[in-house]
Amino acid sequence: MTPIFRLEQFPHVCRLCLKASNSQPLHREVMVPLSATDPVLDGGSIRDFITAITFVISEDKHDLLPSMVCLPCLELLRFFAKYRSKITTIHLLMNSLVELKRSNSVPLVDLFRSKSDLVRMVIKDLDLCTVDDYSVEDLLDEFPQYKHSAKDLLEDVNPKSDVIYAEECTPDELNELTKDCPILLETDSSDDYPIFKQLKPPIKSKYGGRKLETPLECQKCNFKTYYKRNLQTHQQKHVKREIRRYPCKDPGCTEVFNTIRMYQRHSSVAHKSFVCDICGLRCSSKNSLKSHMDRHLNKFEHVCPYCQRGHNTKGDLRNHIKFAHSDDCTFPCKICGLIFRRKTILNKHILSHSDTLNVACKLCDKKFKRNHSLIQHVKIVHDMIRLPCSYCSNAYQTTYKLKEHIESVHGVQTRFVCDVCVQVFDSQEKLDSHKARHDDPKELECATCLVVFPSADRFDNHMCISYRDDYMCCGRDLRYHYFYNKHMLIKHGVRVNVRVKPIPGLLMGQMRAKRKRIETCPKCEQIFATRTQKKQHMEICAGSEGDGTAQIVPAIAVASSNVDLVGSVATVENG
Repeated sequence: MTPIFRLEQFPHVCRLCLKASNSQPLHREVMVPLSATDPVLDGGSIRDFITAITFVISEDKHDLLPSMVCLPCLELLRFFAKYRSKITTIHLLMNSLVELKRSNSVPLVDLFRSKSDLVRMVIKDLDLCTVDDYSVEDLLDEFPQYKHSAKDLLEDVNPKSDVIYAEECTPDELNELTKDCPILLETDSSDDYPIFKQLKPPIKSKYGGRKLETPLECQKCNFKTYYKRNLQTHQQKHVKREIRRYPCKDPGCTEVFNTIRMYQRHSSVAHKSFVCDICGLRCSSKNSLKSHMDRHLNKFEHVCPYCQRGHNTKGDLRNHIKFAHSDDCTFPCKICGLIFRRKTILNKHILSHSDTLNVACKLCDKKFKRNHSLIQHVKIVHDMIRLPCSYCSNAYQTTYKLKEHIESVHGVQTRFVCDVCVQVFDSQEKLDSHKARHDDPKELECATCLVVFPSADRFDNHMCISYRDDYMCCGRDLRYHYFYNKHMLIKHGVRVNVRVKPIPGLLMGQMRAKRKRIETCPKCEQIFATRTQKKQHMEICAGSEGDGTAQIVPAIAVASSNVDLVGSVATVENG
């Protein structure tokens, strides 16, 4: 069957005229790839310009479409681009003149400032000015004499003028009239009218109106404008926000909220519709339930790159790195200047600055500042919890005191201390894994303090660990780097990060047993010979009731839990 369409070369044809380059052997056309760029075509590729003036074609079809254009089509495309740019500039000029009739000169001034060359080319091409040397100020000064209304313009139109309308002519007459000035002009390859995308006049007022000399300010926010109508519209937004309400969409719930944040919080707390099949925990979203189920599996697939600790979810791993290793998340206390890695720890610390005892013991008349102090008080005083020693008949209130006894009296090592950062672990295996981090730190991780920094500048300027022989200051042995660094910051205003290296061959309990403890009242700083005398004094010291426990507990917690102070106070891990 003889083909009747000349498409046997498709898609190896021109993208615009669908003619093949070898359709006429004596006149082979030069083809240009669509990926070629042209400053006249919006400064982009030929493909991008064709897409902009037609429609977007899906990516999976590009390989099946023609990938080139012939030179005649490219020249026509360039002419079209220039002419479109010229029309765009003319309309921008006309819009600016309309705004000028409304006493708004800003669009015209901005157009001459941003598109000066284009505007001047259009004015010259259309012969709109009789002189070559002119400025936008000349047009502004001359324009008031052209103040005609639309009605006046209609009345001035002469119906017997020489203007001829195309609908009044036959096609033959129209061709005869336009033979000396054809509609399709010859292709000009000059760059008289380079293209720019979506030119829009810089409109200062959305609704027009007269521009004021001084800006108007919104009393409820920082919004400013030179137009009265803009301010009125902006203030209406505040009114809508104030009167808007957010009812709960859950069936049977009649709660209504003033803000979207309150509504979202209510939905996530009150209407947890996703239930765990294992433990019955209710979650607010599918993602929360999935993360919870992953924790039940206990696979620990997500390993920390710094300490090799496994986590069940990616979120748990991110939080671990953020709070245990990174220096990017810090919360300073505005009262004393101490810095914490967790906001919850900061909130607990702020309570220590208060003299209000809001937490009362139900079994006695003791009162405390924090709930944690009450829990420790109940365990030690009322529940009489004691931890027996494996080597003798003694028993102790806390794990910290028990380990101190075993090391100082029986000489058995229970705590393994890093000689670089003085962190404490409960096994030699964990200590060896930790020291490997000192020997091979990661990028932006300090080899001494093992803190990870978000940038090289923070890494170079951070306060690293320094060493000294003891924790003595102001006549007192502060015993631990945590209390020494805190004391230096609060009492002396000096931020330090000090450590005392362990003595080789001497256990931590034995080393601390050699120090003479100086008992001091934390409220009035009075010094006593024994702890018993200090406790008796604290019972009658003004405002010290309950503070004693709060001061003793941190000393216990230092060796048994994580202290989330950063900068001046180091992190202490529990293996």
